[in-house]
Amino acid sequence: IVRSTVNDPYTTTVAGDQFSTVARYDAAGAAGDGQVNLDGPPIDHLAFSKRWLEQNGISAGDSVLINVHGDSMKPGLHDGDLVMLDRRKTRLRSGKIFVFREGDALRIKRLEVIPGAAIILRSDNPDQETYPPEHRTGPAMNTISQNIVGEVVWSCHKWS
Repeated sequence: IVRSTVNDPYTTTVAGDQFSTVARYDAAGAAGDGQVNLDGPPIDHLAFSKRWLEQNGISAGDSVLINVHGDSMKPGLHDGDLVMLDRRKTRLRSGKIFVFREGDALRIKRLEVIPGAAIILRSDNPDQETYPPEHRTGPAMNTISQNIVGEVVWSCHKWS
């Protein structure tokens, strides 16, 4: 592995193709309840095709990998799945899945923005009784928007 630039910290060439690595942290975003931590050094790195990253507008140096904890985002994201967050993508856009800090927890939710009125945290799990939409209004909207870690831009499902 050869050190490159700040935004693309590790690159290597395998069989003529370039790969960049994305840091994986021993952290989990709560898709439900839970307390997690993204602080500290990465536990390892996973390699992705540099071409694929560029085609998708993803910078390896600005992205991180964490695990999903909980089942509120099923069927798309399952407990134990790996997700890549693009830390540059912090501007809220309705319908996108974001990881954000709320208190001591990292949470993963699909966010719906009603400008000037509310941010609605939605779970993809169809069990609305267990995972009802959560509304944030007034100052609580700022708490969400100012604590976005990044947008989920890739996921990997763990088959057991």
